[in-house]
Amino acid sequence: TNICENIEIRYCDISSCCFGIRIGVGTGTIRNVTVENVVCLRGGTSVLFNAFWGDPAKGGVDVEDVVFRNVDFGAKWGPSVISGGDSQKFGIRNIRFDNCRFASGRGSVEDKGKFKTVGLVFENCTFAR
Repeated sequence: TNICENIEIRYCDISSCCFGIRIGVGTGTIRNVTVENVVCLRGGTSVLFNAFWGDPAKGGVDVEDVVFRNVDFGAKWGPSVISGGDSQKFGIRNIRFDNCRFASGRGSVEDKGKFKTVGLVFENCTFAR
């Protein structure tokens, strides 16, 4: 299996027309990720976790143990955090947001998958109204 782990993204500015940060798509495991002191200048949606895309026979991604700390999400439309996928085999677990600011007026979490995201925590975060 493909394992992508112990990733650190720190002290940078990110700009996108779709998602500020997207984690997932492909096959394998993504774990132990830290995103810290980052500014997402713009984007359609702040964060997308995507455990599965396409044909379930080709696999998917387990995403676990991801921390966002001191991140300023500048996305202006769409839910702030989306988890998506069409499979029950792959999951999204233990996602934490500490001291983050979400500019999205919809400031919400949307779970579009057939599985449920487990262990999603927001601590000292602000959402636009």
